[in-house]
Amino acid sequence: TAKYRDNKEQLTILFSQLFSINVFTTLLTVVVYILSIIFVHQLNENFKIFLVAGIILYFAPFKTNWFFSGLENFGYLAARTFIMKIASLIALFLFVKDKDDLIIYLSINALSIVLADFWNYAMIYKMGIKPQITINGLKQHLSPLIILFGSAIAISIYTVLDTLMLGSIADYTQVGYYYSATHLTRAIIVAITSLTGVAVDAAFEEIVTTAPEAFFTASNFPFSSFLYTVYVAAPALMVLLLWLSFFVILIDGSGAF
Repeated sequence: TAKYRDNKEQLTILFSQLFSINVFTTLLTVVVYILSIIFVHQLNENFKIFLVAGIILYFAPFKTNWFFSGLENFGYLAARTFIMKIASLIALFLFVKDKDDLIIYLSINALSIVLADFWNYAMIYKMGIKPQITINGLKQHLSPLIILFGSAIAISIYTVLDTLMLGSIADYTQVGYYYSATHLTRAIIVAITSLTGVAVDAAFEEIVTTAPEAFFTASNFPFSSFLYTVYVAAPALMVLLLWLSFFVILIDGSGAF
């Protein structure tokens, strides 16, 4: 998208092609998903829960963060994400009172994501880009998309497969404890890597635009970035260990103990 940022016609064509691929693959995925929650016993036990949770999947074609990332409009994405996260957090505190409100909890989370996606789409229309479903020119995108799909599968195996395997041999309570622990640590990891990424990018830009000795020398730059990560991660680990009970209650409620 960055290549055609100044050419609205080409940008519309590109967006329509990628949007169409997203629509076709989402339709196929939704069919598989619905059949799974109907015929797989473990999923069918909680049919209504999985049906509501699937709202995010049903509206996947409208997930257009990639478009704004390609245009390097990160300020808009950050502001939109912050607003929707705050709104969904307020809604959770207002409407989710106990474990019987699981459907409400899932609905709020799903709707916050879907509304953010529709916000993106409204911004795209405001830019004068009106996508259409097409089958022309899709073949050229298949090869890079397959590579991205492969990496997504690999990431999913790393992040989801352990929970699925545990769910097949344990009950929901044990899975809940495990998921909460991994969710907490991964949230901290995401925060640390985000801070590190910003710092490393700034440092690298400094190196490129000024003399190397102005910031880090080329020889010790990787080690310096590693040290920066350690400096951020070590205090985060200490805070997590010292306030572990507070974080567990915050995420899982007082019933976790």
